[in-house]
Amino acid sequence: MVRTLKKASTTTISTTTLPFLEAYDIYHDAWHDFVIENKLNPSLLPGWLHCVFKAFNNLEDVFVFVAKDHEGIIAIQPYYISKSSINGVKLTNINMGGNLVSYHQEFTICDHYENFIADFNASLPKWDILTFSNADIAGQAYMLLQDYSAASGAFFHTYPGETSPYILINNSWPDYLATKRRKFRYKVNKHEKDLASNSDFEIKWYTETTDNIDLLIRSIFSIEEKSWKTNNNMDITSNQVEMNYYKLLIPYLAKMKLLNASLLFYKNNIIAYNLCYKINNKVGQIKTSFDDDFKEISPGALLIEDSLRKYFSNDVKEFDFLGDIMQHKMSLATDTREHATAYVINNSPKGIFYKYYLKLRSLIKKLIRQ
Repeated sequence: MVRTLKKASTTTISTTTLPFLEAYDIYHDAWHDFVIENKLNPSLLPGWLHCVFKAFNNLEDVFVFVAKDHEGIIAIQPYYISKSSINGVKLTNINMGGNLVSYHQEFTICDHYENFIADFNASLPKWDILTFSNADIAGQAYMLLQDYSAASGAFFHTYPGETSPYILINNSWPDYLATKRRKFRYKVNKHEKDLASNSDFEIKWYTETTDNIDLLIRSIFSIEEKSWKTNNNMDITSNQVEMNYYKLLIPYLAKMKLLNASLLFYKNNIIAYNLCYKINNKVGQIKTSFDDDFKEISPGALLIEDSLRKYFSNDVKEFDFLGDIMQHKMSLATDTREHATAYVINNSPKGIFYKYYLKLRSLIKKLIRQ
């Protein structure tokens, strides 16, 4: 379906909605460039999303809203529709494409496309809830959802999400360490000396398709199985969908020259990995872990700190730990980003029911706490 809209008095915007695979074939290169040029997180790249949807086996269920003006694409937003039931009432939910897996999710739109949500909404079937997961509360999407809800009379509801740590890199590694406590500096400097003086240690980097990507994937899975995560069912290998996802994602990152991963070897044993992406002078840490049998020598810290020394001496401006707060992240981080899952509850009869259901549930929880 193609629609033509007028924005202000001078700009004509045309919109269309396509199945994901069709939009992927037609717009892949322009979509890829659009995400990079607008400095969006790479988890919103079409190839990355393709890995997600294929791993979750819902490629056929995703649609893409495309908007263009005279200069080209101004929005290319994937979404999928799901059904939920509350006390027997069936609700239609519009989910953003990044709800399954993404970091700092934003709308895939130009900064100046202020009427995006109204145009996007006009293209959708009747819905009751619009769900946007992992929104940076200081970001554009969160603001647009709030403004749209206020203007349309829809109910805007949020749940707290991740507090994501990161390091702003604007000085040297020694200057950065100087901001940390003495005990912490001593430990980090000792790790560096251990790596430099002990020939039993070796670090290998993986960035290109010419590297042994199969070995990297096998090593990651092997380390996950031997890590502390297994006791908490947090390891990749306990979830087949997650395993499928990384089997697809890692080769994709290598092919697109986004991969920035390393393995730590000790006496020829692979004991830690650090899986990252690098784009627009920013590094994001997707996953990291270590073999718990070697925890006494702090393999995770050795590898992460070695990576950071490299990034501080190159052109990297930010190291993003991604995910939620963890102790090892906060010992290194300089800043955090607050996230939330945002819901726009429509003024449909079912949406109004759900709004009052949420308010009643919130009241009951408050009374219980009191």
